[in-house]
Amino acid sequence: MKLNANQIAAVKQDLSAEPLEEQNPAMASLRQAFGDHTFYVGAEGLFVVEPVEDEAHPGEPAQLVLVAAWADDDKKALQPVPPQQTETVVDLATAVNGKGNDA
Repeated sequence: MKLNANQIAAVKQDLSAEPLEEQNPAMASLRQAFGDHTFYVGAEGLFVVEPVEDEAHPGEPAQLVLVAAWADDDKKALQPVPPQQTETVVDLATAVNGKGNDA
């Protein structure tokens, strides 16, 4: 899922995570391998955010999904893995509704 600016702000608010910048040289390869997403890099590897139906999370819930894991301890190379849903769910509507922006 490709996130818009408000959704990126919601993820940042919930996870304190920044997406890879569009100008990152790896973006073309990542899009070719995983599709057009907003990518996040974490301690475990590369993540994307996917919408999810979750009655426990109101708003616009989306789940963090691991799509590539670090291939070595130096965290310089990623290896694709079968998508693994994490327990992390964010509300993509938070930035719009919780920060005073008009929707």
